[in-house]
Amino acid sequence: MTRGLIAIALLVLGGCAHVPVALRGRSSFEVLAPAHPAPPEGVDRQPTATDLEVDSSPGFFSAQDCPLPVYPAQALAGHMDARRLCVTVTFDETGTTTDVTPSWRGIPVQDRFSDDFFAAVKAAVMRWKITPPHLVYYRRAADGVRTYLRTEPLPDTEDIVFTFTTTGQVKAGR
Repeated sequence: MTRGLIAIALLVLGGCAHVPVALRGRSSFEVLAPAHPAPPEGVDRQPTATDLEVDSSPGFFSAQDCPLPVYPAQALAGHMDARRLCVTVTFDETGTTTDVTPSWRGIPVQDRFSDDFFAAVKAAVMRWKITPPHLVYYRRAADGVRTYLRTEPLPDTEDIVFTFTTTGQVKAGR
């Protein structure tokens, strides 16, 4: 029993050696695919007449309109390792961020810096502006030629993973 406790203590203490870390932090984000893609409520994606066609256009992110969060200074000074934080971001039909909440797709381990990381992500993401997804309506003539009718922008919700590193690496992906 005592021998086992000593072995565990040696493993824990051996893994906790202090390694100097450069005091510069970076962050990145990754847009996760929807868990269960579904059309927004009240939107019928199927044509209602034989001559009406509806296509969808996905939303997209522009790096200039999506500033990255800043690594929290207190966490950086505390020599925190890499951190992943998954949030759900809601955009209205103009592409403006309306809400940022923790995502169930990535529940982080809570520590004394958890609120600082979430606050940094929320401060950056609330400034985001995206091109929202659209529904595009066409009328198809008897000869097969499609005529554009209208486009409807849609609200959007995305799960996004932010990766904070102390090594300066930045990764972003969809």
